[in-house]
Amino acid sequence: MMEKLFDEYRGLSDKKIRPHEPKSEQFLKAFKELLDKKNNWTFLLPLKLTLEACTHCGTCAEACPVYIGSEREKIYSPVYRADILRRIYKKHFTFSGKIFGRLIGAKEINEQDVNALAEAAYRCTICRRCVLACPFGLDNGLVMREARKILAELNIVPDELKEEGVENQIMYGSAPKIPYEALMNILDFVKSEIEENRKNINVEVPVDKVGAKYLIINNAGDYLSFLDTIRGIVEIMNYVNEDWTFNSSRTGVFDNVNYGLFYSDKDMVRVIKAHLETFKKLKPEYVVIGECGHAYDVLGHLMKDLIPPEERPFKVIHIVELYDKLLREGKLKLDKNKNTKPVTFHDSCKIGRCGGIYE
Repeated sequence: MMEKLFDEYRGLSDKKIRPHEPKSEQFLKAFKELLDKKNNWTFLLPLKLTLEACTHCGTCAEACPVYIGSEREKIYSPVYRADILRRIYKKHFTFSGKIFGRLIGAKEINEQDVNALAEAAYRCTICRRCVLACPFGLDNGLVMREARKILAELNIVPDELKEEGVENQIMYGSAPKIPYEALMNILDFVKSEIEENRKNINVEVPVDKVGAKYLIINNAGDYLSFLDTIRGIVEIMNYVNEDWTFNSSRTGVFDNVNYGLFYSDKDMVRVIKAHLETFKKLKPEYVVIGECGHAYDVLGHLMKDLIPPEERPFKVIHIVELYDKLLREGKLKLDKNKNTKPVTFHDSCKIGRCGGIYE
């Protein structure tokens, strides 16, 4: 039976966390590097602001879906989780914390805190809804992401993100390791299903077409579990008669996800570069990010901070933006009379709050 580290639940195994292995010294070294602008080119300023300026008003808690879902358990509030790292930061990396200690919420690091943080950091979905509620715009969700970066230097990363995510994607073109033949069989099935249901039409499903106007890169999970999403794309792109293509492992990465976003800038950059090499081979005018929020966050925004414009001669848009473009151009027409049922708008975290595609 695994011992208690944060609460009664354990998300990471003893093999992964190694609770009895000394880690404090290595943790502080990695934390110090994280606070160096040369090593943290993504979120250093908002990280330091959030660590230093939080007043513990608790407003963010009511915006947190994890906190509400836990029936308001204190340990699941954004501030409580972030405070584990905040106390260490104040004690070891601020002058006031070294002088006044616990009087200002600073605390000497210990092994229990490192182990608890390893669990707490992965109880946050990093949806960053707490930012909207905070009167100062502080980002306790971001603090958890940055904590994961420190833990990654200690090799504390869920296999689902690292080994079964990033490493599979770079080696096989997709996180679930979909073989080329399997992908083509799936797309052939989609094609035949559409043609069977819509008589007298010829459906085209281009793959690895060089120079297409639109390269649509999907979350590979859609090919396995959400085939209606793929079918919808194929039907719409055939209907509007646009120049488009999917891609496969034969041209590189065909999975739009980037799990490095959730734990490591280093691995995030590795996947970005793999994506970039794929896009350069296919030479599209637009790279269209399919139904995956965080993929748009990375390729639509963070990539711009890493890759100069001359090395990315294409525009990145989300598929929602493509559909909006086609509607505005009059190529895609909707019949409101066939869509009479009410719908619920999902307050999307990555394409909305982090991606800004709605006002």
